[in-house]
Amino acid sequence: MYKRLKLADQIPEHGLSASVRLRSSSSAVQATISRSAKDGKGRVVLHEGCVVSPGQACVIYDNERLLGGGWILNQVRYSETA
Repeated sequence: MYKRLKLADQIPEHGLSASVRLRSSSSAVQATISRSAKDGKGRVVLHEGCVVSPGQACVIYDNERLLGGGWILNQVRYSETA
């Protein structure tokens, strides 16, 4: 979950597939980004495992184009069998 999300474009209702950088020195990873209409908080679901921490920045790209970013609130792990 992230907070204070700022995006250049709106997130489609079905979500948005994009690249995400969690650290300036790390490579981008593919993710699906969605946002709650109720409170503006969103979810970044990484397509591969990464260690994330609350307070960490999350910067969202479409190839080289910066789409926006936000701050990570918490980490939720999903079971591969879920």
